[in-house]
Amino acid sequence: MSEAATLALPVAHEFDNHATSHSHAETAAAQSFAFAGQRWQSGLAQGASGTGLLGMGLFLLSQIGSTPALVTQLAILGAVCSVGGLALLTKSIGDLFGRLDIDETGIAVRPGLTGYAIAWNELDRWEVKLNSELHPEAHSIRFWTSGSPCALFIPNSWLTHHNRAEIRRTLLGYAADKASHPSRAVGQ
Repeated sequence: MSEAATLALPVAHEFDNHATSHSHAETAAAQSFAFAGQRWQSGLAQGASGTGLLGMGLFLLSQIGSTPALVTQLAILGAVCSVGGLALLTKSIGDLFGRLDIDETGIAVRPGLTGYAIAWNELDRWEVKLNSELHPEAHSIRFWTSGSPCALFIPNSWLTHHNRAEIRRTLLGYAADKASHPSRAVGQ
């Protein structure tokens, strides 16, 4: 398979909890991939912008009492700057501290304060695109869950090509573990 290939695999929904069954950890080790390696510059720029906007908004709000003729204008501008600053700071936290974790419980994407977690029994299929020529905001990793027509995704710019290749190997390890047990066959 070439590097530009896309790999999408369906996964089974049945999980056997017998003591003799293989655990995911035996075949594929838990992995964690931080987004900061690719996103640190964006995170720092957004953090600085957010801090500046928040500071300006709070300063404008503090000046409301000393400028009675501009109360409404200062309140609106101060509130907008403060909310914008908080939004940028939240986004920068995602860039600097976000990560993708794959372990025996499933897949968790934590881009900062928000994110999602997918248990293995909820995962229908996944796709990892290794093509490094993708647009930075193109979806390089996608997860489809049962009951949802839309895929959960990770943009191409959040992880390096090496990280995506390692994620692909890790997911293949978990898929192989499922395929090694009759109740965990891939391709249902």
